[in-house]
Amino acid sequence: MKKSCLVILDANVVINAHEEKYWNVLVAGHKIYLPATVLRDEVQYFMDKDGKKIIDLSDLISKGSIIELEATAEEDALLQSCIQPSFLPSLDPGEREALALLKGLRCKNYLFCTADGLAIKGLSILGMANQGISVEKLLNKVGHTKQLRYRFTEKSFKRHIATGLEEKSLWLV
Repeated sequence: MKKSCLVILDANVVINAHEEKYWNVLVAGHKIYLPATVLRDEVQYFMDKDGKKIIDLSDLISKGSIIELEATAEEDALLQSCIQPSFLPSLDPGEREALALLKGLRCKNYLFCTADGLAIKGLSILGMANQGISVEKLLNKVGHTKQLRYRFTEKSFKRHIATGLEEKSLWLV
């Protein structure tokens, strides 16, 4: 199967995809990249209700099905230079790293998939709304439909993009 697009996933998408059983569809249909922070700190230790580790990505990493990306100090500095410092602490570290990767030159053709409203607003504020994608739309690209929680839908994504556009002047440097 030809991969649909290059996509950087946020931890909330990886976790939800495992919980709701659409993870294999994402991996089969898209070239998946994970920010180093998401891979090393955010999803690796996720446990189910019984304390059992439910996300093990080591096989997919060794096969090259998932690729780790680490933002450089320069990419993070570029992100910091574009946005008010008071906005950055509201982002989870993985989301901040994903936005830094997208702002830098290496990931210009990548999409960022998250269900976090602040991260989606961040895309919009930074003028990168076209580099964001909802889980619903990402699944639809490979012909898969699934009932999703609202925050993972296209409607929710578009609402946060619109809010980011409205607030853009408040957060840009």
